[in-house]
Amino acid sequence: LFDSQQPLPEGSWAAAYCSKMHNLSLDDPSTDTCQYTKWSVQHFTNSTLLKLCGRAQGLREHVCLNATLYHQLVKLKPRLADVCADLQAEQESKKCFLQRFFDMLPARVLHTVGVFLRKEQNATLKEDLLSCFSPVLWDLIQQNDNSSTLRVLLQEYFQMPRDRIRSLVMSAEKDAVKRFLSHMHQSWDQLQVETSQASQQELQAMETMTSAFIHKFPRVTPELVLTAIREHSSEMKLQQKKAFVKRLLQSSVQLSHCISKGLISASGRLSSWLIPAVSAKLNISSMASSDLSALGGLLPHLGTSFLLSLPSQQLQEILSEPGLHRYSPAQAFQILSKITENSNLTVDGLCSLKRLHAGLFPAVLSALQWSDISQEAHCLCWRAMLTDLKPGHRAMLYSAVQEALHRDSRNITQQVNCLFPFVPLRKLMQTMSGETTWRGIGTYRDAQWSPQQAQFLFKKIREYKNITSKELRYLGVIAGGVSCDVLRFWINSTGFTELLQTLSELPGVMRPALRKCIVEILRKQADLDLGALSSGFAATLPVTMIENLPNTSIRAILSYIQSHFVEFLKLPRYKQTNLAEKAIAELGPSLAKGKVDGNLLDILGPLLPFLDRDSLAQVDRRALALRLEDMRMFCIPKEALRDISGILTQKELFGDPSKWEVMDVEHLGRLVFALSAKQINSIPLTVLNKDIVEQVLAGQRRWQDSMVGEVCVRRCTDQNYHRQQTQILLRGIVKARSRRTKVPVPSCADIRGTFPSAWTSTQLRRMSLDELKECMEVLGQDSSLSSEQRRSLWGKLKQSFSPVRELRADQVLELGSVLTEMGDRELQETNLTHPAVLAHLGTLTQWSPQKMRAVVLGVMRKCRLKAEHLSFVDLATFGHLLCGLSSSEIRRLGPYNLSVAVVFLRELSMPCSEQQMEALTSHLSRPEAFGPVSAWGPEIFTEIGTLAAGLPDMALSALLREQVEGLVPEAVALMSPQKMAVVFSAVQLSWLSAEQAWAVTEAQWAELDPEQRHAVGLARYEGDVLLELR
Repeated sequence: LFDSQQPLPEGSWAAAYCSKMHNLSLDDPSTDTCQYTKWSVQHFTNSTLLKLCGRAQGLREHVCLNATLYHQLVKLKPRLADVCADLQAEQESKKCFLQRFFDMLPARVLHTVGVFLRKEQNATLKEDLLSCFSPVLWDLIQQNDNSSTLRVLLQEYFQMPRDRIRSLVMSAEKDAVKRFLSHMHQSWDQLQVETSQASQQELQAMETMTSAFIHKFPRVTPELVLTAIREHSSEMKLQQKKAFVKRLLQSSVQLSHCISKGLISASGRLSSWLIPAVSAKLNISSMASSDLSALGGLLPHLGTSFLLSLPSQQLQEILSEPGLHRYSPAQAFQILSKITENSNLTVDGLCSLKRLHAGLFPAVLSALQWSDISQEAHCLCWRAMLTDLKPGHRAMLYSAVQEALHRDSRNITQQVNCLFPFVPLRKLMQTMSGETTWRGIGTYRDAQWSPQQAQFLFKKIREYKNITSKELRYLGVIAGGVSCDVLRFWINSTGFTELLQTLSELPGVMRPALRKCIVEILRKQADLDLGALSSGFAATLPVTMIENLPNTSIRAILSYIQSHFVEFLKLPRYKQTNLAEKAIAELGPSLAKGKVDGNLLDILGPLLPFLDRDSLAQVDRRALALRLEDMRMFCIPKEALRDISGILTQKELFGDPSKWEVMDVEHLGRLVFALSAKQINSIPLTVLNKDIVEQVLAGQRRWQDSMVGEVCVRRCTDQNYHRQQTQILLRGIVKARSRRTKVPVPSCADIRGTFPSAWTSTQLRRMSLDELKECMEVLGQDSSLSSEQRRSLWGKLKQSFSPVRELRADQVLELGSVLTEMGDRELQETNLTHPAVLAHLGTLTQWSPQKMRAVVLGVMRKCRLKAEHLSFVDLATFGHLLCGLSSSEIRRLGPYNLSVAVVFLRELSMPCSEQQMEALTSHLSRPEAFGPVSAWGPEIFTEIGTLAAGLPDMALSALLREQVEGLVPEAVALMSPQKMAVVFSAVQLSWLSAEQAWAVTEAQWAELDPEQRHAVGLARYEGDVLLELR
C-alpha cells in the first residue's frame, strides 16, 4: 500500500495506528539484521552495518531525536551533525499528511479516528493527529453527521496544553476553523458539554480555545456577538468577554446594553450620541426597578435630573444594587439629599449606597437610624468607609458614630471593636491605660489596631506589667507594637524563633522599624531558622538572606506574591527582580534550554516584566504573542520599558511601529505605553484615529482603576514620561495635521474620548458654551488641568454661573477644580459653607495661596467663625484649605482639636508655606495636644504622618533613633532638599528603614554630602554593601 508513497514518519499517529490496527510489516530480508532499536553504540559506528541498513524505516529519526544517543555518536562521527540538521529542516517544512493518509486507509475514516483516539495512551501520538486541523476532517464529520467522533475530538483537544491550543488555532487554515465552528454550532446539544462537571484543565482549555477563535477573525457581526454575550455572559471569563467586546459594531440599542453592563466605557465618545438617544426612548414612569437596574452603567450618565425624577424608595433600591459604576460628587450629593429628605435611611441603607459616599454630609449622618450600629455585620461597612472616604467625610462619620455610641446606654465595648482602629491616638491616650488594656486583652487583641495605636498600647501594658516573651504572643495585633529594645532583650529566651514567627504572621503590614529590627537580629543570630518566618515577611528580606532560605520557603514566597501582587509592587526594584529570577530558577527549568517558553510564561504571569535584561532576552516571542491579552493587565515598571518595547517591536511580533496598521495598535491596547516616546511618534497618524486612540486610553484608565494599576502607577511608573507618551499618542487628534489645516476645536464627544487636559486653553476657550456645559462634570474632575486651562474654562463658563453668590452646592461640586481659578472676590462671594462642598474643595490640590485665603475668609465670615472655634471635624473638612489660615490664626487653633484632626490629615501633602507648617506642628507640641516634641514616642510621629515634614529644624536635628523610625516615608519625601541635608546627620540617616530611605527623592539626594549618601545607600540595601556599591 505504501510502496508508491513516502514512508510514514516513525512516531506519528498514523504509523502507530497502522502497526496496531492492520499489523503492517515490510517484506524485507534485512529486517532481522536491522533491528536498530536493539543496537548498542558500537553497532551505529559499524560502516558495513550502516551501509546495509541505511534506508531502514526510521533509523535516522531514531539517531537524531534521541538526545543521549546523538551526543554519544556525534563525538565519534562528527558528520552526523549535518545529517541530523537536514532532518530537522525537513520536519519543520513538513505539512499535515492527513488527507493523503485518509486516501490510503482501508477502514472508515471517522471510525478510524475515533478508535485511535479512544485506545491510544501516548499523548504525543494523539497531538500528531489533532495538529492536522484540516478542512477535510470537518467536512467528513459534517457529511456523516458524526457527533460522537466530534465529542471524542473535543475531549482530546481539551487535554492539550493551553499553549498548544493557541498555536494550533492561530496557525490553522481559516476555512478549517469556520467549518469546525459551524459544525460545533449545529451539534452543540448532541455534544452534551457540561461546564459544571468539567475539570479545571478542561475549563481553561475551553476558555483558551474560545479566545483564540475570536482573535482569529477580525470582524464578527454584532448580532452574533451580542447573542453570545447575552446567552453566555455569566459563564464567560474576562479574557473571552474582552475579545467579544473588541468586535462590537456601533448600534445604539446593542451598545446601550453593553455600556450598562460595563463592557464598554459609558464616558467615551459613543456615549455622547448614545445616551441622548436612549434617554429619549425611555419611559421612566412605566419602568420597573429591575429594568432600571439593568441600565446600571448608563445611569450616572443619563443625568441627575433623570435620576431625581424617580421616587426616593425606588432610587435607593436601584442604587443599592452591587456594581462599580461611579457617581460624581455633585450627583452623589443631590441623590443623597433627596433620599435623606424623603425616607428614613438606616445604617444598612447607607452601607449599601457605597457609590454615593462621595456626597456625604453631616445631615445625612444625623438623620440615620442608628439603633443597629453595634451589629458585627456592619464592621465591613465601617472599615471600608473609614478607610476609603476623603478626610472630611471620615471625620464627619467618626463624629456621628461617636455621638450615636454616647446616646446608646448599652455596653458596646465588645460589639464595636472593629471601630477601634479609627480612634484618634489623642483620644486613645485619654481613655486607655495599661491596666484597662491588659484586663480587656481578650477583646482588644483581635482589633485591627493601626501601627501607632499598637505601639502606644504595648507601651502602656509594659508600664503596667513586666510581660514575658511568652505573654507577648497572646497580645494579638498589639504585639506588633513591641519596641526593638524589648525584642533584643528576649533574644536568648526560650521560644524566640516562635516569637519572631508570631510577629511575622500578624495581620496587616508590619511597621518598617520593627521589620528592620527583626532583620538585624536575624543577621546577627545565624542559628535562627529563617524558614519559620511567614511567606509575606520572608518576601521582604534582604537579597542575601533570601539566598539562604530553603527551597520550600522560596516556593512559598513565590506563591504568596502571586496572590498578594500589590505587596510585591511595594518592594524596591532590586528585590522585585531577585524574586522574579527566583521564580525561573525554582519553577522553570526550561530556561536551561535557553528559552523562557510558554509554560514558564504562564508560571511567571505578572512577574514577567520584572525579570532582568538577560532573562527578558530569552523570552520566546511566539509564545509571548499568544499571551498579549494577559500581558495587558501587567504592571510594566519604568526600568523595563526599554526591554519590553524592544521585544514588542521585533519582527516576530509587531515589527517597526512606523509600518503598523490599525489592527496592530488594537491588538496591543494599553501596551502601546510600553513603547518609547520616539516609537509612539513613529506610528502613522492614519492609524491613530479617534476610535483607536480612545480604545487605548480607555484600556489604560480601566487598568489604572484596578488595585494593581493604582499601586503600579504610584510606585513603578514615571508619571511625567507617561504624560509625554500620551500627548504624542494624541498628536493627530489635538493638533493640526498640516500647516494648511486649522487647529481643531473639540466637541464634548472629543473631550470624552480623550481627556480635558489634552486640549490647550485656547482650544477649550473656543468650544461652544453648550458643548462645555454638556461636559461640565468631566471637566471639573480632571485634576491634571493646568491653571491656564482652568482659567480659560471659568472665563467661558461664568456666563452661565453668574451671579456667583447664587451658586448652589451641587453646582459648586460640578465645577470641581475649575472653581480654583475664580477671582478672589468671586470666591468670597460664593457660598462655599456647605460641609459637602468644603470636604470636596479641601481635597483639591490646585489652589494657589491667594485663592485658599479667599475661600477661608469667605467661609469663616459667612459662618461667623473664628480660628479658635474650629472643631476637629471642621479642621479635617478644610483639608488643604487649612493653608488659607495665616500663621497667627493657626496658632489660635484649639491644640486638642488639632491633635485629634491629624489622623484625618496625616496623608495629605499640605500646600502650606514653611512658616505655616511650623506653626501647625509647633501647636501640636502644646500640653493640650501631644506635649513637647522631645518627649514624643515614635507613635506620635507616625500619627501626624506627613505633617512631621513641617517640624522646625531644631526639633528634627535633635530626634533620637526611635523617633526617626516613627517618621512615615511620605514625610521624608516632603522635606525640602536643603532642609534634609541640614537637619539630618549621616548617623541619623543610617537609622532610616529601607522604606524611609527609598522615599528620599532625587532632589534630596543631590543635596546630601558623600557621607550622608552612603548612610542612605546602606539603609536602602539593608546592609548589603555590594548591592549598595553597585
